[in-house]
Amino acid sequence: MRIVVALDGSSDSLVGLEYVASLPLRPEDEVVLVSVVEREPVPARRLRRQHGRHLELLLEQAWAARRAAADRTVEQGQERLGDWQTPVSQVVRVGHPVEVLAGLTEELAADLLIVGPRGRGRVASVLLGSVTQSLLGLSRCPVLVARRRIASPHRIVLAADGSTHAATATAALAAFPLAADPIIHVVTVVAPRFSPYRDLEPEGSALLVAEEKALAAELAGAAAATLGAARLRTEISIRVGDAASEILEVARTLPADLVVVGSRGLGAIQGLLLGSVSRGVAASAPCSVLVVPEPSRSARSGSKNEPGVAAVEPDPSSR
Repeated sequence: MRIVVALDGSSDSLVGLEYVASLPLRPEDEVVLVSVVEREPVPARRLRRQHGRHLELLLEQAWAARRAAADRTVEQGQERLGDWQTPVSQVVRVGHPVEVLAGLTEELAADLLIVGPRGRGRVASVLLGSVTQSLLGLSRCPVLVARRRIASPHRIVLAADGSTHAATATAALAAFPLAADPIIHVVTVVAPRFSPYRDLEPEGSALLVAEEKALAAELAGAAAATLGAARLRTEISIRVGDAASEILEVARTLPADLVVVGSRGLGAIQGLLLGSVSRGVAASAPCSVLVVPEPSRSARSGSKNEPGVAAVEPDPSSR
C-alpha cells in the first residue's frame, strides 16, 4: 500500500501519524508524510503602496516561517516513526489543503489518505473539520479519519447496503492491513421512512419491513462472503431505524476500533449510505472511520510517481 498522512503540526494530525504507526505494514508498503503551506491573502493595493518595501519584507519573512514550519512538521513526523521497516518520504506542497491533498493522492496513485478530524496547526489549517469533510467528498482514494484509542483495528463495523460504493468499501476492507484475527460486524440498516409505501396500514408496513429485512440479510450475507474469502471472521447485524444512528450505536456498543462506509450509496436498502449519512458517521463516530469512494484506488494501475518536495516560489508578494 501507498499511504499518505496529512500533517499540520496539530495534536489531531499527530493522531493520523500514530495510527499509521499502529498498522502491520510491510517493507514493500510506503508512507508519505505531507504538509501543506497555504498562502496568506495578498494585502490591499493601498497598503502595498503605503508601506512599500517594508511590507514586502514582512511578507517574505512570514512566508519563510510558514515554509520552515512545514518542513519541520514532516521531518518531526518521520522522527516520531523512528526506525521503521516501511519506507517513509516527505512532501511539502503549496496551495489550498483540500486541493493539494486530493490532487496529491491522485498524483501518487495512493491507496489511503489518513487525516485527523480537525486541526489548528502551525502550517495553515490542513485538518480543520471543514477540510476533512470536503476531502471525504473529493478524494478519489479511501480517506481514514483517525481518532485516538489508537490500535491496529480488531473490532470493525462495515456498513453494507448493496450499492457499488458499499461493495467497494467491502473490497477495500478485505485488503486493509488489519491486526491478527479481526472480527468484522457487517451492519445493514432498514430505514422504512425511505419507502414509497410508508403510508400503508400497520399490517402492510410490518410486512414491508419484514421483506426489507430479508433483503438486508441477503446483502449483508454477500458482503460477509466477500470478507470470508479473504479469511476474515464476520458477524451480521440487521437493524431498523435511522442509518447513521444505528451504525454509530453498533460502533459504541462493541466498542469498535474502525467503522468502514462507502462515500455514498443508494443500494437495494435505500438511504443507508447517502453522502450525508457517511459524513455524519465520520463526524460523530467514537473511533476511526474509513470512507471509501467508488471507484477505489486500492488496486493501482500504471507507473508510480516518486514523491518529493515540491518547488516553492520564494516571493509571496509577486502574485
